[in-house]
Amino acid sequence: MKSKIKYTDEPMDGLRIIPDFLPPPHELVLKKETTSRDTMIAIVTERGQVIIPKALREKMDIRPSCALSFSVKGDMLIAVKAKCPKL
Repeated sequence: MKSKIKYTDEPMDGLRIIPDFLPPPHELVLKKETTSRDTMIAIVTERGQVIIPKALREKMDIRPSCALSFSVKGDMLIAVKAKCPKL
């Protein structure tokens, strides 16, 4: 940034408060019986997108252009690496 930010105490018009879209912390905590080193939480965007945590991508060797297969088992969404282009 080349220009300096100017701070002011003047009122700002046109702002609106949006509600918190994240669940409360107690809903993010996993139950002990399902917790493992490979379990991580990701938030789904409005467009249905999820970022796979880097640690899981590295462990599963999931790279750009890899295909994932999704299925449902009970209340679980299961993602399986289907195929990845060769390096």
